[in-house]
Amino acid sequence: MAHRTLRRRFALARRRMVYRVSFAIFKLLRFVPAPLLHKLGEAAAGLAYHVLRRERRYMRRNLLAAFPEKTQAEHDAIAWGVFRNVARHVVQVLLAWRRGRVREAPDLPSRADWDELRAKVLEKGAIVITAHLGAWEILGCGFAQHAPGRLGVLAHRLRFAPANEWAERLRNLFGVRVFYNDAPLLAAVRYLKDKNVLGILPDQDLKHVPGTFVPFFGRPAWTPVGPAVLALASGVPAYCIYCLWIDGAYRLLSEGPLPLPATGDRDEDIRIFTETWTGVLERVIRTYPDQWVWFHRRWRTTPRTLALLRARNRTP
Repeated sequence: MAHRTLRRRFALARRRMVYRVSFAIFKLLRFVPAPLLHKLGEAAAGLAYHVLRRERRYMRRNLLAAFPEKTQAEHDAIAWGVFRNVARHVVQVLLAWRRGRVREAPDLPSRADWDELRAKVLEKGAIVITAHLGAWEILGCGFAQHAPGRLGVLAHRLRFAPANEWAERLRNLFGVRVFYNDAPLLAAVRYLKDKNVLGILPDQDLKHVPGTFVPFFGRPAWTPVGPAVLALASGVPAYCIYCLWIDGAYRLLSEGPLPLPATGDRDEDIRIFTETWTGVLERVIRTYPDQWVWFHRRWRTTPRTLALLRARNRTP
């Protein structure tokens, strides 16, 4: 027990240090011209790739399980691409933060792209299921900028409060309303029924969030059921939408509305819907594997670890 407490304190101290250093760097980078900022992002990606050995180890393990047919060199190329994508995304977020808007530029979605998306999802409101893929924050901020007051996000509250506060401030800057998944979902359901849009990023293993096991790259993955619960409770159409780096620019990709199951068994409907959007996500990741965060421990929760949690009265 003492060893576990010490590890938690060390992890918290590490997160605090990373946050303070990152935030200090962000403040300094606000004064760096955009062309130089992109070059610094590329350099930072290379540094992170070589320094973050634990994350690289998780990535190699996940990539080997997901793509056993690929060579080690191909796995390493995907891993390097992930770091480049994250750095590219961070640069775009930094530029949006310091300007207070997502700029119009050849490497970002055009006004016509945002208008087309807005027309698709605002008529009846929508649940937008996205992922930590491509430029997820730019997707939210860009849409909110072109549809003021019409976007909310169902977010996981970060364990490190200062980082959570910064993320919430960034979203609020663009008019994004934040709902947390550790609060009752009734407010989010009402928001949807008022024909608004609610974005969700349910692609990570959150063991204290209600979920179900569905296939993901050939393995059972503990997957949040929030999107399914909201879709079934509200009757609002749901879409899978991503902002992806394609041919040298970020472009919007959408699929939906997704079919809403009606078997008469609520638990089965939740499982089917969760499996549906997870299948869409897997298909997109297979096409753009270097844009998803493979360093996340996506298959951490197993039926065995879940049984242990339930035995300790910590049921997700």
